[in-house]
Order: sequence, then structure tokens, then C-alpha cells
Amino acid sequence: MPSQVGGNTTATLPNAVFVNGSSATSGESSVQQKDSKADKRISVGWHWTYGWLRRPECDEFIGYAYEEPDGDLVFIEDVNAKHRVMLQCCEDQNGERYICLYKD
Repeated sequence: MPSQVGGNTTATLPNAVFVNGSSATSGESSVQQKDSKADKRISVGWHWTYGWLRRPECDEFIGYAYEEPDGDLVFIEDVNAKHRVMLQCCEDQNGERYICLYKD
């Protein structure tokens, strides 16, 4: 169960990532913490375009829950993510593609 201590969020949820603005913390998820501005943008779309599911039954005080195609949960703190979130697919200098939150 996630808990908040002195402004920092801690959690014991397996395969969960907590996104706060432009940063992500924790584990096994495929959501990236890279600086996507330096990488080539391949596509942009709503979360369902990339196989992500909105999981309101898993929402916590730390954010709104989304499930990646591989089953990992991602918690996004931004109030605009309550119903949907815009994602982008980028390609780094090594040709590796990754998904991250879209920021204008």
C-alpha cells in the first residue's frame, strides 16, 4: 500500500511506476525517464493507441492508474490524467524505441 512521508511517496506495489510531472520512479515498467527532446519522435497518441488501459479502480492518492500492455501499473499525478493521457513513442540514438508522456 502506498504511503506519503514528508512529501515523498513510497510504495510497495509490484511493477508500479509513479510519474510526477516530468520524472518517474521505481521499477520494472517500460515507461522511460529519458530526455525525449534529444530523441526522434516516432508518433503521438492517446494512451489506448499504445495498448494502455485506464484503471480507475487502482487509483491511489499518489496518482491516476494506467496499465501498460505487459501488466505494469503506472501512476500519473497530473490532474489532467484523470480520464486520458497523451503518450509519445520516441527512438533514441541506438535505435531503441520507448514510450513516454507527451509534453508540448
